[in-house]
Amino acid sequence: MVNDIKTVFQEYTRLRLNGLDAPEAVRTLHPYLQKFDKNTRDELARNMRAWENQRTEKISLLDREKLVQAAKHRDQSNTIDCPSCGKSNSISDAICYACGTLLTSENGVPTAILSYESIVQEDDAHYAESDTLVFKIEHYEPIELRPQHHLKRLLIGRADKDSPIDVNLDAFGASTKGVSRIHAAVSYDDVSETLSLFDMGSTNGTYINGQLLHVNERRTIRHGDELQFGTLKVQVAYKALS
Repeated sequence: MVNDIKTVFQEYTRLRLNGLDAPEAVRTLHPYLQKFDKNTRDELARNMRAWENQRTEKISLLDREKLVQAAKHRDQSNTIDCPSCGKSNSISDAICYACGTLLTSENGVPTAILSYESIVQEDDAHYAESDTLVFKIEHYEPIELRPQHHLKRLLIGRADKDSPIDVNLDAFGASTKGVSRIHAAVSYDDVSETLSLFDMGSTNGTYINGQLLHVNERRTIRHGDELQFGTLKVQVAYKALS
């Protein structure tokens, strides 16, 4: 169990350093957090709190006071109280702004995750073994993909004799829209039943709903997301087996 905590904590810090905010990092680690008992989650929360405090220790007292005042003026219908210090936090927060406690519900699942899933249904991220991933690009015929049939990653880019591409975007103006030969990849996790998108060191970047992915950063994709490879935009849809 100690190794499990260490692994999840290291993954949390990696995600944060790669640009994810705390709620998104916790959402990404949701399948792993669910497996821990309360004592383990508390220990993990202490590690996260210490790490977050270390990152923010240079914030001036004035800036801290501004954060406190801003929190006081939040819409109460969109806040939750920290179980440790009682301060009000936004429902999108994963860690209390005042004391750094991991915000959890009574059953131990992070509140930020529950709040998020009340807005974006959990099924939006669920991708079953029998589902089909659909890429919709402007007026073109949709591309149907089965990333669960690929042992590692389904590679996205432009066809080249030296590029082992699975999804060739040449027919969609990829060369003029900044798509690299090996641009991005999609992988399937059969444990959490989710799909993840990776940037493979592309020249012009990979985006999910306008947010830039760092190189090799993993980000869960959901039904309805808009992906962007360079300037080529792709709408994501999950199609269940009829």
